[in-house]
Amino acid sequence: MLLSAAPGASAAPGSAAGAPAGQATGNPKIEDKLQRRFASAPGKAQDFWVTFRHQADLADASRVADWGDRGRAVVTALRKAAHDSQTGTLNMLQARGVAYRSYWISNAVKVNGGTADLATALAARPEVTQVLAPTIYATPKPIDKTTASATAANLDWGLANINADDVWASGIDGNGIVVADLDTGVDYRHPALVNQYRGNNHDGTFTHDYNWFDASGRCTDAPCDGHGHGTHVMGTMVGDDRAGNRIGVAPGATWIAANGCDPCTADNLLTAGQWLLAPTRSNGSAAEPSKRPNVINNSWGSMSPSVDPWFDDLAAAWDAAGIFSVWSNGNIGPGCATAGAPGSRTARYSVGAYDANDTIAPFSSRGAGQDGLIKPDISAPGVNVRSAAAGSTGYVAMSGTSMAAPHVAGAIALLWSASPSLVGDIPTTRNLLDLTARDTEDLQCGGTPQDNNVYGEGRLDAAAFLANRQVGTVTGTVTQESGGPITGAQLVLTGGSSEHPIQRTAQTGPGGTYRIGMPAGAYNVKVTAYGFVGDETTLTITADTATTQNFTLATAPMVTVSGRVTDGSGHGWPVYAELTFPGYPANPVYSDPMTGEYSLRLPADADYDVTVDPVYDGYPATRETLSLGTTDRRFDRSVEIDTQACTAPGYGWNATEATFTGWQATTPQDGWQVTGKSGSWRFDNPAQRPQPGADNRFAIADPTTLGNKAITTTLTSPAVDLSGQTNPELSFDTRYLGTARQQASVEYSTDGSRWQTVWSAGGGSVIGRQTVSLAQIANRPEVRIRLTFAGPAGGYWAVDNLFIGTRTCVLRAGGMLVGQVADAAGQALPGVEIRVESNTRDHAVSREFPDDVNLAGRTWYWLFSPVRTTQATATRPGYRVVAADVTITRDRLIRHDFQLEPIA
Repeated sequence: MLLSAAPGASAAPGSAAGAPAGQATGNPKIEDKLQRRFASAPGKAQDFWVTFRHQADLADASRVADWGDRGRAVVTALRKAAHDSQTGTLNMLQARGVAYRSYWISNAVKVNGGTADLATALAARPEVTQVLAPTIYATPKPIDKTTASATAANLDWGLANINADDVWASGIDGNGIVVADLDTGVDYRHPALVNQYRGNNHDGTFTHDYNWFDASGRCTDAPCDGHGHGTHVMGTMVGDDRAGNRIGVAPGATWIAANGCDPCTADNLLTAGQWLLAPTRSNGSAAEPSKRPNVINNSWGSMSPSVDPWFDDLAAAWDAAGIFSVWSNGNIGPGCATAGAPGSRTARYSVGAYDANDTIAPFSSRGAGQDGLIKPDISAPGVNVRSAAAGSTGYVAMSGTSMAAPHVAGAIALLWSASPSLVGDIPTTRNLLDLTARDTEDLQCGGTPQDNNVYGEGRLDAAAFLANRQVGTVTGTVTQESGGPITGAQLVLTGGSSEHPIQRTAQTGPGGTYRIGMPAGAYNVKVTAYGFVGDETTLTITADTATTQNFTLATAPMVTVSGRVTDGSGHGWPVYAELTFPGYPANPVYSDPMTGEYSLRLPADADYDVTVDPVYDGYPATRETLSLGTTDRRFDRSVEIDTQACTAPGYGWNATEATFTGWQATTPQDGWQVTGKSGSWRFDNPAQRPQPGADNRFAIADPTTLGNKAITTTLTSPAVDLSGQTNPELSFDTRYLGTARQQASVEYSTDGSRWQTVWSAGGGSVIGRQTVSLAQIANRPEVRIRLTFAGPAGGYWAVDNLFIGTRTCVLRAGGMLVGQVADAAGQALPGVEIRVESNTRDHAVSREFPDDVNLAGRTWYWLFSPVRTTQATATRPGYRVVAADVTITRDRLIRHDFQLEPIA
């Protein structure tokens, strides 16, 4: 999930998320915005989000008939996926004492107060997809708001316009359906809403368990709405005071609510959205998915044009559980391509707004939406809509697509109340909405007279929507020629008119059976299954009738595909990688981390667009077509590094870098030398000065740490070979606080005796990244850099991320230390940090790979090291440190497994 969109749009959307932010060059997984925050406030911890690669497979949930069982199946799958992929990250956060909150509905973790070092370490984990900055958004505001009459002489125009009263006249009012809004809350005491609240015991008492959730913490004891927006929206769905003020489309439905938009932060929205899938008691205990709502209205969204997929995984979980979610399309019209996310996404059903003259509102956002597809999906009354006013017994008229969306949500409640067999059948319900909408031509933003980017499929007609609920079912079994069932076979039903085509998909369950509801009509049916030859037929579905259609599939010829994934940029060693073969049910396939080998069976005579995505950082994913015949095939892949990022293990810039990470107290490392009093240059920052870069380890000359006495000291690099470098440079991050009679300078020498100053500072302050050219010593084989600080107490000089050379990515001479880590009982132990003496810059962390069946229940680590015999150490809080001598061989993987014992 991407957590970077803006909530908003009950009304006029304002500042926005837009498309996902560009990636910073420092680490492609860390959002550029977050990297800028770390850089602008060195040393300051930041909140951020961590998202994960693995997503739960929810495809089978729609085949579960029981409402409670279906919800529980979805929640169980989501919780398992989150546990499997988040465990390593959570162990790391716990080991470092960092506060966090884990979400299972989106498979994401919110880190509270994390350092740049931590963000970098988390981004290096293969299961992590992104590390993102959080954003706070404005609470939704209506386009306009006016006090309305306490009673209406006639039926409110919007209800009459969609013919809701004709539906009520047939005895259908939404009874038995539960609706919800994810909004600013609800005033449950309002007379038009109190009777429909599911928590109303109708004896003067209320039970708020499972019926109300407040992410903001403002009113946890009972529903409230300090803003008024959510109350108005809920009134349009179900409002009726039973005394002449019927303002809701489905007044017989009951409601629950979650306040996730006060304020609209990503964590509030996710927490509320998670609760709606599995409501809990007021204290957060005893989650029960069977108590989830049938329909959720979402009158919010990004506040500028956007197709950001940030909410897709949460909304997809609602879909899988059978919850129909309705979305406002945004209020930044009349321009084209102004639809806002999540409503602009293809999988979301979004609503535009029109007025009492059936004319689209100027503010109503237009399409196109994601991938150029039509948005909104439909339009409904959204101008001068009268509904409940929070904090009073009165009413207020508001305008916005926020007001239009609940008309559609209420209409769905009417349909599902009248046809219980359709409850949870989202595709059929969407098709019926589309087919029965009143076509309204407006081609200013493209489309057709029947489906365009202004009105969508047209204007909502609740009476036609229910009158056309002629739905039948098709059931059957897909089997092999031997008679055995085929699980996971895919069925695609296509039919309807050319103007309103209908397409539905289904999958067979464990017994090879399937069941799918469709509007009555003729359909073409295609069935495919991995390892079998597909089949196709036509059938006619009759209303209120179960049609049986069985299939028997012949076994397809299979071939073995095997190969090896290796580094193609110089080292040539095996690469641990994830391979995806379209259509293969056990995707992804992993290469062996020690050998790079993999193997699988695929249907013959077919083409596959194979994606190879190395687990190691710094290797971009590649895609190549594999054409198979009737014989086994070798498919070796040589993957190359990203030379712009230069983060792959075993590669680095054609330079010498000093990040000072891993340096201790007063001891320089990696060939650097200090002159002057002991402790005049330190690497542990005992005076707790602000850090100069995005790293809490740096070099500092600080008289305060030597009894406030004046010091003169140098920090000198080892010899650096600039041969072949025509335009080298020197750069470093610095925080220099100057005082009178204080001096700092950076010098170079090509012979170790004569020095030339290239940078200096005196009585002022210098903060930030410094870069100077070393072109005058290009191609010199032995260049040294010296940092000199001299002066009394009062100031200091901190330096980090010092770079000498050229930004050219080159191979580093060395090998890779790899292996598993376990505890004393042999159980996998993630979160263990491995370092080697010969490489103070890098470290590894043991990780789990739950998607790799070959590493199930085990961890793996990898760490580049220069060639030599060196000592490797493994550390984890609560366990004894383990050290071992290892010999690193050039361009080879050297395996060493660690076993740690807990401290008694």
